[in-house]
Amino acid sequence: MALSLSRTVIALSQAGLARRLQGSDPDTVGLRFVGLHYGADLADEVRGLLEWYRWGGEVSARQWSDVLGILRVGGEAVDRVYLSSGALELGVLDLLDRAIQQAEPD
Repeated sequence: MALSLSRTVIALSQAGLARRLQGSDPDTVGLRFVGLHYGADLADEVRGLLEWYRWGGEVSARQWSDVLGILRVGGEAVDRVYLSSGALELGVLDLLDRAIQQAEPD
């Protein structure tokens, strides 16, 4: 289980980095990488939070609140297609759907 989980985390991290560097000149990738904000973009952050929320038994009010906050504040900046595909891979698409519904303005 731990090895499988580690491979999933590594693959998703690589996918996030590849998204950020898309269209980059291979000679400048190292320089661009240094200049990137360390940490995940908004979609990657939501995916990670949803996964941890699921692993923790879906009881952390803080994690759920963080997910809703990112979706509300991030708005259109959150890549929903990328987010949905990642949530599907991680088995948390149901949580993402619920979060999107709850994050919508009344």
